[in-house]
Amino acid sequence: MLQKLRDQSSRWYVKALFVLLVISFSMWGVADIALNYVNMRPVATVDGLNITQEEFNARFQSMLAKAQELSKGQLTSEQVKEMGIPQRILDSLIDHSLIVEDLKKRHLVVTDAVVRRRVQTIPSFLNEQGTFDKRAFDYLLHTNHITESQFVADVRHDLQQQQLFGALFAGMRLPKTYVDLLFRGFFEQRVFAIVTVPFSKMVVKDSPKESDLEKFYQENQAQFTLPEMRKITLLEIDPKLLKDRVTITQDKLQEEYERRKAEFETAEKREIKQVNFKEEETAKKAVESMKKGRPVPAVARDFGAEFKDLGLVTKQQLPDLVADRLFEAELGQVTGPVSTPFGWQVYVISKIEPSFTKSIVEIRPQLELELKTQLANDQIYEVKNKIEDALAGGATMAEIAKDHDFKLQAIEASSKFGKDMNDKFVLPEVGRSEILEQAFSLAEKLDSSMIDTKEGISYIVHVDAIKPSHVPPFAEIKDKVSKAWMEHKRLDLSLMVAQQLVKDARSVSDLSRMALSRKLSIKMLDPLSRVDSEKNEKIHRQFTPQLVNEMFELAPGKAIFGVTPEQTGGGIQVVMLQKVLPFNPKPLKDKREQMEKKLAELVFQDATTLYVKSMRLKAKISINEAIYNSMINRG
Repeated sequence: MLQKLRDQSSRWYVKALFVLLVISFSMWGVADIALNYVNMRPVATVDGLNITQEEFNARFQSMLAKAQELSKGQLTSEQVKEMGIPQRILDSLIDHSLIVEDLKKRHLVVTDAVVRRRVQTIPSFLNEQGTFDKRAFDYLLHTNHITESQFVADVRHDLQQQQLFGALFAGMRLPKTYVDLLFRGFFEQRVFAIVTVPFSKMVVKDSPKESDLEKFYQENQAQFTLPEMRKITLLEIDPKLLKDRVTITQDKLQEEYERRKAEFETAEKREIKQVNFKEEETAKKAVESMKKGRPVPAVARDFGAEFKDLGLVTKQQLPDLVADRLFEAELGQVTGPVSTPFGWQVYVISKIEPSFTKSIVEIRPQLELELKTQLANDQIYEVKNKIEDALAGGATMAEIAKDHDFKLQAIEASSKFGKDMNDKFVLPEVGRSEILEQAFSLAEKLDSSMIDTKEGISYIVHVDAIKPSHVPPFAEIKDKVSKAWMEHKRLDLSLMVAQQLVKDARSVSDLSRMALSRKLSIKMLDPLSRVDSEKNEKIHRQFTPQLVNEMFELAPGKAIFGVTPEQTGGGIQVVMLQKVLPFNPKPLKDKREQMEKKLAELVFQDATTLYVKSMRLKAKISINEAIYNSMINRG
């Protein structure tokens, strides 16, 4: 072969082939070099210190995973950007770089011993005895996808920051008089009198003329504008229907049972009593006492040791140090003393529950259901492909629904909120937002792509017709206009009554007298503080947040009014402050201390934020917009 190639190498086409090969190899090399160069470029530079792509991407992916977990996977990439998550990550990395440089300049050092002590006192890493548990430490780091070196570095950095900011802002507190004033403002209680002026009690004496209604119609076009409505056909593809049609044979069940037999085994459990001793000699004496039949708790009391009932545990739940020995011991056997990091331990096996395996008869319903689900899920992909091929081939959704026995739903009219003209939901709850997104992005007579939901159900949407947003002619909605006109008049009358009460009432007795003369009821609210108002659901339902804020600004004998929240029903609330209760801070001492501590933390945070901002003003910060945008678009 090589000789033949040499013989032919003088020919023009062979030479051309060699040239192409050389060019292609050189292009590949250039591409690799260019790609590596792009990958090495930092996202940002802070006073010469690079924020690498790897560093930014690690933080971005971690934050993105948490955000998706909280939103149950509903966040789109655009929403992530709108929330400012990428920018906040970049800002935090820039701030981190500034602080690191400042720490270096100030020669602030945290020794390994200090870091070790800090890690070993974190509550999450302590066992029941209050000492550091390396297994808990490793487990928590593993489950949070953090390496030990990363965690130690973060702890060291936090301790360094505490040194820096603690030294700069130590003792920074708000003045006591200021804290007292704030505390009083939050917890001082007030008593309010409330008069409700309901729209329904307002009597409109005049009937509207045709010209009045037409004028009202013209002036309030937005109120009578009907939304865009779409007539759609919805094909629902539910894997459960396939599952119901699947038949599982006895042979298939037996095969699945044998394959997964280990899942149906219940491990042996042992009830174990444990006694902890500080010294080996004491533990040995205790063992002799137990072997003579003395109850374990009594022996623990005799020798001043710590008794623990571990309960029923599996072998996997025990430390490797003793697991094998305790599961080889016989019932009632005393094991130990065993040397552990926590002293000398003695164990007694008080009960044994043998391992057992469930029979195929016991787990048949479970196995059958799981196999049906698995087979249905396998089939659904094939069915979906067939449906999409059929649509591409010109088949109608009605034909597809009939062929596969799937549900077909005709929706005469749906707004972009999934409601009909009577404000009732007409689309299924599962997948509603995804269906609407497709339905209101398609042109008339078109089908959507397959819409998959996290619940497993899939849909295809066909837009039959589009009725644009419009204002119906006056003649068509005359009754609706008349009703709206009447409601508007009742609102005007209610406002007039409320304004008159606020203007003329000088005391709660005045307000009460004027309300009763108008056949309106007056009631006194229970004593209320600003803190109470934030937690009280009844207050939230009865008053708007703006009205609640204004209530606490009132002087005694002064009144204000506001419209009730929509869910409460139509009306105007007139509120008057009757009195401010004497303030006694003594019963609230704990709350006062908590508030002072929280205020101190907020002041400290504000000070550190301002300090970092001042560093930003002096620093030379460069952001590579192209790299930054490519990374967040990729994420």
